[in-house]
Amino acid sequence: MAIRERGIKTITYYCGDDEREISLFAFTEPVRIGKRSKKKNESAPKQKNLNDKNARAYFRRLCKTNFVKGDYHLTLTYDKDNLPETIERAEQLVKNYLRRVARFRANNNLLPAKYIYVTEQSSTGRIHHHLLISGDMDRQQLEDMWKLGYSNADKLRPNKKGLANIIAYLSKDPKGRKRWHPSRNLKKPEYTVSYTKTSMLKYEQLSLWPEDSEATKEYCEKQNKGFELTEFVKQYNEITGTWYMYAMMRRKETDETLGLPTAKRKNKNSSLDYPPKRI
Repeated sequence: MAIRERGIKTITYYCGDDEREISLFAFTEPVRIGKRSKKKNESAPKQKNLNDKNARAYFRRLCKTNFVKGDYHLTLTYDKDNLPETIERAEQLVKNYLRRVARFRANNNLLPAKYIYVTEQSSTGRIHHHLLISGDMDRQQLEDMWKLGYSNADKLRPNKKGLANIIAYLSKDPKGRKRWHPSRNLKKPEYTVSYTKTSMLKYEQLSLWPEDSEATKEYCEKQNKGFELTEFVKQYNEITGTWYMYAMMRRKETDETLGLPTAKRKNKNSSLDYPPKRI
């Protein structure tokens, strides 16, 4: 294995089959350059507190990896008669709610729900919860099982950026306390590390090109076949004099993923359209 004194480190996060996040930054310490690393599971942060930047990044990738179109965003609030005095009590109440959901699913031969919930306490002390949860259950049933105040379940509807909007909303910088908790059956995001994928020349070019330039888009999509660039961010560190770059990618949509009819094909053995038209 060769030793490289400086270069560009590329970390690729695989958030399920349809989402990727790529991190680029310069390294100046000697590293051993060998084969591309195998995929590894990303480690969860010890403190699941959304005030922390690293925790928010992991939370974002965890959501992208586990939740898709048709799952639910569930909001749970408290009426004045049931408002908990502490955030610890509130989290016990939402756990009790999830146990009721688990019993219902078991009694109806449904697989255990995948979920991740955020508990937020505003600066005034008001507490509420947001959940992302499996969608293979009736919306009304989910809402009716919460008996402590207002509840609302909305189907997740990804756009060109996937679920980026709702994830950003759930993980926005809190004004008060904000913590998150995942179910144990969530799949962890995977990642690989490469010290050779991005050349120093290309890194310098990316630092000069506008974030929304066609050249930046073309390079990122060439490096990730079948994916399209949805966001590219550059940050300059004045202390180290280097750039930190971050790309968000989403699998390119096809007629099938958009729910559109596929193009008609001709049957080689017939003059009829294939598949045949209904009469």
